[in-house]
Amino acid sequence: VAFLRERLDRAGVIPNARLPSVKDGRRVSVAGLVLVRQRPGKGNAIFLTLEDENSVANVIFWERTFTRFRPIVMGARFVRVTGKLQQESGVIHIVAEKIEDLTPWLTVLLEEMTPALPAPPDIAVLSDKAESVMPRGRNFQ
Repeated sequence: VAFLRERLDRAGVIPNARLPSVKDGRRVSVAGLVLVRQRPGKGNAIFLTLEDENSVANVIFWERTFTRFRPIVMGARFVRVTGKLQQESGVIHIVAEKIEDLTPWLTVLLEEMTPALPAPPDIAVLSDKAESVMPRGRNFQ
């Protein structure tokens, strides 16, 4: 993610390591590789763990927001999440309002891309090489 930090900064994305300095209730945007997707039991919340170049961010999706963004939440490898920061007793979460799939950004890290139909660079499909280095993630069913 370090290779994309300048682009993320321009997009208004705060590094995950800076989250403890953000005031509770403030709206923020974070980004990272999706490490874990969890849906405990019959809970009405879905949890994502995102990792950037230095730290992790914990994200909560309430059922309504999850339903709206389900394809991105379940399928994206690299995302930007915007929502309100909640900080209590040293535990920090972002309550998601919006999620964007930034997975196509990862193609800039490849020296070679798989030939594809002509498409804008941000829409390119990840090659087998890129797929092989991405974390698999742990997901709920």
